[in-house]
Amino acid sequence: MDDAAWTESLAERPLLWAGTYPAGPPTELWTYDGTAWQQVEIPDFDDANNFTICPGTVLDGRLYLSTGNESGGTEIWQYSACDPLPEAVPGLTVSKDLDGENLTLNWDDVPAIDFVVFEDDAPTGAFTEETGTAATGLDGLTTPIPIGRRFYLVAARNGCGLGPKR
Repeated sequence: MDDAAWTESLAERPLLWAGTYPAGPPTELWTYDGTAWQQVEIPDFDDANNFTICPGTVLDGRLYLSTGNESGGTEIWQYSACDPLPEAVPGLTVSKDLDGENLTLNWDDVPAIDFVVFEDDAPTGAFTEETGTAATGLDGLTTPIPIGRRFYLVAARNGCGLGPKR
């Protein structure tokens, strides 16, 4: 197999992966996010002895794939596109809107793609995801006032997943 292509989700994003064997070694690994192709940089992956690449799979947030290597035989490679998870989100506040029918949740922003709000009726509960996400804590998230007591947590999300819920 000279070229290989497969789809896998890495860092919560579905991606098309392509391994190529150009006119001469080394093999290359590319990914397509629906907009643009980008070559994936893996240390030492550009070994001139790599002559083929086989489709990989994602396990626990890491891409695993294999190459044929003229001097070393089959080699297994591991790649993680993840930066660290986002930090905990500070400053969650809950306020009643003037209409008396909704609550607005606000928080201090941290670097993230978006924020996810969780709710439960107990402070140590399972905390299910509230409908909707917010791009910033300054705009916040508005939700109908619940019947009974509710507890809320918010977590920042980046390409690697959710940070700690606070």
